This record gives sequence, C-alpha cells and structure tokens, in this order.
Amino acid sequence: MKINLNKENLHHAYLLRGGENTIPSLYDFFESMDFKVVQNPDLLVKNTETFSIDDARAVKDFQLQKSSLGGKKFIIIVTKYFSHPAQHAMLKVLEEPASDVHFFIVTNETSVLLPTLKSRLITIDSEEGEDETVLKDVKAFIKGEKEERLKVVAAIVKRFEKEETSIPLKSYASSFLNLLEKEVATHEDKSSFDILFLYKVKDYIHDQGSSVKNLLETLALTF
Repeated sequence: MKINLNKENLHHAYLLRGGENTIPSLYDFFESMDFKVVQNPDLLVKNTETFSIDDARAVKDFQLQKSSLGGKKFIIIVTKYFSHPAQHAMLKVLEEPASDVHFFIVTNETSVLLPTLKSRLITIDSEEGEDETVLKDVKAFIKGEKEERLKVVAAIVKRFEKEETSIPLKSYASSFLNLLEKEVATHEDKSSFDILFLYKVKDYIHDQGSSVKNLLETLALTF
C-alpha cells in the first residue's frame, strides 16, 4: 500500500485498514519527508494485539513531550483489537492534539471503533467493505428463531476455538454486533427486535472478563 498524502498539510490523525505489513509503507512516507525512522526518538510505534488503556497513556505521554529533534513527531498504532477504555482515552488525546504530532491508527477491525473516535480520523484506505462471513451470520441470526440463532452463535464460537486468545473472537463478535445493529435499523419490522438489549450486549462485550459465548447466546434468546 502506497501512502500518498499532502506533505505540506498533514492532518493530525489517520485511520488505515490493515496490519503490521502497513508499517513499511508508512516508513517510506516518513522518509520521503526527510524524517529518518531508524533510532528516531520522535517516532513511536505501538504494535500490539490489544491496544489497552496503558498503551493509550503511553501514547498521551509521548505526544506531550517536546520533539527531540525539533520537528514533527509520528505515532503509529497497529492493533488487532482496540479496547473501549483505550478508545475513550485516545479520543481525549485527539480532541486536543499537540502541534506537529501525527497519528496513524492501523487496524483490520475498523468497525469496532467508536463513531466519535472515527470522526476524529481521516481514512486513508477506503476499502472498508463489510466481511461477507459476518453479513451471512447476521442475516441468518435475524431471520432465525431462537434455536436457529443459537446455532449461529455456536458456529461462530467454534470457528475461533483453535485461536490462542479470545481477542479474535471478541473482534469478530464486535463486528457482528455492529452490523446486526445496522441491518436491524433497515428492517421493515425493526420494532420486533430488542434494540436496547443489543446496546447492552455491545457494551458488555468489551469488558475484560466478559464471555462472548454467553453474551451472544443471551442475545439469541432475548433479541
């Protein structure tokens, strides 16, 4: 992916859909601005599976520090999952960004980002279509009765049972819930769905000790 932005008028924060393979492209872009990436104290890269509140605090502290070389500072955040507390912390950072500090948030799970946070970001990669597998699960969930919905949940959980952590499942569940909300909003009989309960599940899914399986099963029986 080639990063092509206006070097003379950089926005303070960007969103890219991708993973750690995006980092070299960002490095190339920085180098094209005569910003050396090797051992540069004005460059911070956070490459983590889960971006936590502690990571957000580290980013906040870094962006408040004066530039060591007297120029721009760049912050790259690459993560598979962005926790809600961390998103709220980053929102406060982006509301009052330090001058000459530029953020690049890179994640494949853009759908789990808070709308308020996304509104602070300019999307570089516009290729952000909903995953066909998620859409298929959502449509089956909406169409089915309780038993069919439980089968959808069981299939989702089984799909991720060989993963080393629950992060991939939680990320998928977040995308599922976001798309479910969107699909229900356009449904001809949306009053038959318990939207308020869906909102509660969306909140609880991000809790550290939450069980994705239990929450989705409860939704299947209640929604």
